Formats: sequence, C-alpha cells, structure tokens
Amino acid sequence: MYMDRILIKKLLYNCQEKNINNYKKIQISDTIKKKVKFDDIIKVILIPSKEEYFNYSLNDLLWWNERDYYLFKKDFLLELNIVIKNKQYEK
Repeated sequence: MYMDRILIKKLLYNCQEKNINNYKKIQISDTIKKKVKFDDIIKVILIPSKEEYFNYSLNDLLWWNERDYYLFKKDFLLELNIVIKNKQYEK
C-alpha cells in the first residue's frame, strides 16, 4: 500500500512538469509486489430458492402482489387530486 502511494506521487509529479512528453518512466513491476493468499477455512452463505420462500410463507413479505400495486395507484391518484386542488385554490 505504501509503495502504491509512492508510485502515484511520482506519476503525478512527472505529469505536472511543463513538458509531459519528457516524463520519466517508472517500472511498475519494480515498485509493486503482489501476493495471493488462500485460507484453509471457507465461509458459505446459502441462498434460499424461490420455493423455500413460498414454503415458509415469506413471499408476501418479500414481493409485491397485485393488491399492492392497486393500492399504490390509488394512493398516487389521491395525492395527485390533492395537489391539483391546492393549485386551483392558489389561483
């Protein structure tokens, strides 16, 4: 991480020179060393299927149904009528 910051500062400094074409080339492979590490222990989170949600009656909590959409529309139209009436009253 520290080497990354040094590399970025060097690149920025070189690009800020008046003649950008004359910047010094920096070898990335010389300044950054990469590592990969694997753990012996894994963690797994199981994702339930759609059928499992239905089996435990969770579908109504997770997804909207036709009745929900009807109520959304009804609420929207009610609010819209209130706004329109207020605009007419202001005139």
